[in-house]
Amino acid sequence: MSQNIQQHNPGACSIDMFTPEQAGSVLGVGDDVLLQLINTGRLVAYNLGANIRIKVADVHDVAAQLAVA
Repeated sequence: MSQNIQQHNPGACSIDMFTPEQAGSVLGVGDDVLLQLINTGRLVAYNLGANIRIKVADVHDVAAQLAVA
């Protein structure tokens, strides 16, 4: 998973983000599927210090894709 986790830029603007637990809940998937989505590049996870976060917009995009599939 670490190869697909981006480092946070402290000077960047504020972006709405989910915790992995929140992202999994919105997507209706467990940890294993969420990790698979990150590892395959369908979702990008960001390392914010000791916290992993996923953009809300990215989660909603993937949710729409999963709903079609």
